Amino acid sequence: MVNGEVAFPEGALGLHTFWDIKGVKWEILDDFDLIEKTMLEAAKSCGATILRHQSHRFEPHGVTVLVMLAESHLSFHSWPEKGAAAVDLFSCSPKMDGEEVSRLIEKVFSPETLGKRVMVRGRT
Repeated sequence: MVNGEVAFPEGALGLHTFWDIKGVKWEILDDFDLIEKTMLEAAKSCGATILRHQSHRFEPHGVTVLVMLAESHLSFHSWPEKGAAAVDLFSCSPKMDGEEVSRLIEKVFSPETLGKRVMVRGRT
């Protein structure tokens, strides 16, 4: 079981989970250290193996964090001026649990709304 509710389909290359986060305070979405720490914690908590990460703070605001995983990737992009962020997790491992990422997003960012979609990738 991956992402808490979607079984890893036979023959699929992986599962791609997308979170749309809205209604988050500006200060939180522009906090480079908090976002980087949270994405690294999210990768570990879902059972991923971190290979490396790259983070960037945009001027005048906004943060992007990319975490390269042995199982694929995790990314975060923020738009503080819109109170919004986008997160995605692509996993080629049926052992990863995206629900851990969901729980951490809710705990750290306390969004007014949290949309989530899961897409099966590479199934023929």
